[in-house]
Amino acid sequence: MRLLAYFIDSLILGIVNGVIVTVPVLAWLWEEGLLQAAMSGVAPAQPVQPEPLYIAAFVILVLLSIAVSVFYVIGGPAKKGGTLGKRMLGLRIYTADGVTPIGWGPSFLRFIGYIVSGLIFYIGFIMIAFTERKRGLHDMIAGTYVVRER
Repeated sequence: MRLLAYFIDSLILGIVNGVIVTVPVLAWLWEEGLLQAAMSGVAPAQPVQPEPLYIAAFVILVLLSIAVSVFYVIGGPAKKGGTLGKRMLGLRIYTADGVTPIGWGPSFLRFIGYIVSGLIFYIGFIMIAFTERKRGLHDMIAGTYVVRER
């Protein structure tokens, strides 16, 4: 179930972040006439060099996209007991003391655990299948566990 929740969360973030980045980029391409040229099959006479302002705007959009993702992954468990994907599937994150929502500290530690797990070839996530309470490295770091409530 946790894996399915991860896919749901990835889909949600993909759509949100796709809109955050794609819509402004397409607007820029339209404004520059590049979209029309690409659709007509006619290449521009000169290679287009993006202006520094557009590059800066794109970097800001990417950073905004990252911030939205981080807030989603940390904020959902901190304030609601899980991300939208987990909550849709009836999963809830608890502290070792049985508290939910878990708050910002444990939620941030879970996020750090996600990063560490990614750096060690996802072993921290694979651990979920083999530990007694189905806890991943991120759960162990944060002192949390996930429970199915329905």
